[in-house]
Amino acid sequence: MPQHMPTYLRIDQDIKVGLIKVAKYASEYASFNIEQLEWQTQRKLELELDKKSCEFRDHRAQVEKLLTKVTDQLATCLKDKDVCVDKRLEKHNTVLEIIKVVKKFEED
Repeated sequence: MPQHMPTYLRIDQDIKVGLIKVAKYASEYASFNIEQLEWQTQRKLELELDKKSCEFRDHRAQVEKLLTKVTDQLATCLKDKDVCVDKRLEKHNTVLEIIKVVKKFEED
C-alpha cells in the first residue's frame, strides 16, 4: 500500500481492492513473455500461410484446367464459324450465278 496516500483512502475497501488489482496487473505485465507470444504468432501465421498456399495451388490448377477447356472450345467455335462462313459464301456465289443465268436467259 502506498505510503503517500492519505489515511482515509488507505482504509477504504474499494481502494484496497483496486490496489490489489493494480498489483496483480503489474505482476502479470512484468511476467509476460513477449518472445513466446511472438513465436506463437509467427507459428500461427506460418501454418495459415501453408494452408492458404495449398488452397491457392488447388485453385490455380482448377483455373488452368478451365482455361484449357475454354481455349479448346474457342478453337472449335472458330473452326465452326469458318466453316459456316465458307458455306454461306458458297451459297451466296451460287445464288449470284443463278441470277446471272436468269438475267442472261431473260435477255435472250
